[in-house]
Amino acid sequence: MEAKGAFWSYVRQFRSHWLTAMSGAFSVPFTAAAVFSGEKYQQAIFGVLALAAFLFATFRVWKVQYDRTQQLEQALGETQRQSERGQRDPNSLKISVGTAPEFEEVMPRGDYVVRTVLACIENVDKSTFLSNCKFNMAVNGADYPPLPPFTLNATERRFLPVAVRHENGNDKFIHIRIPVGGYVGNASDVTLPLTGGLVTLKATCAEARATQQVCRLYVDDTGRLRMEKA
Repeated sequence: MEAKGAFWSYVRQFRSHWLTAMSGAFSVPFTAAAVFSGEKYQQAIFGVLALAAFLFATFRVWKVQYDRTQQLEQALGETQRQSERGQRDPNSLKISVGTAPEFEEVMPRGDYVVRTVLACIENVDKSTFLSNCKFNMAVNGADYPPLPPFTLNATERRFLPVAVRHENGNDKFIHIRIPVGGYVGNASDVTLPLTGGLVTLKATCAEARATQQVCRLYVDDTGRLRMEKA
């Protein structure tokens, strides 16, 4: 029954467009040609008109269905995009610290090393990126400017420096790696005593909630710089 209804719907639409073409503005050039060409060519001209009207009507029926299909596809695509945005994990931006080798950089300097402890900024979403990501720190109640914005692709992790110390017995402070002019220098006027202190690591982005992690920086009994969750 549905196929029969669809067929008669097609016939009605085709008939409407065909009659419009045969008697409307579409037929005017053919009628004019028939008038000025004489009876000899009138039959051929009206035959061409009938064929052209048939092709025109067929195209018009197809065009209506094509436009409807395009509108439906666009609506479906927008619905899918809205669904994907709705399914985005609002807590996909994470900060982590640890004791694994990836959380520090060690640079030998003769008979001692320069140790830098790192924080990991991660996008845990498996399908979408996070844009305009910013990372900054708060030390001793003061917020310091963030690094230039960056993008984290799906599941990407980025390790950023937090503090550094020359482990040679002469360095009496833990130096916080504060960005200056968009870059992080090897030393900073922002320091903590060797006994330690708290640093708040903060991260923001355009698509997920802001996150932060309070960490304790200190130098252990062996003179090694450490960072752990507070």
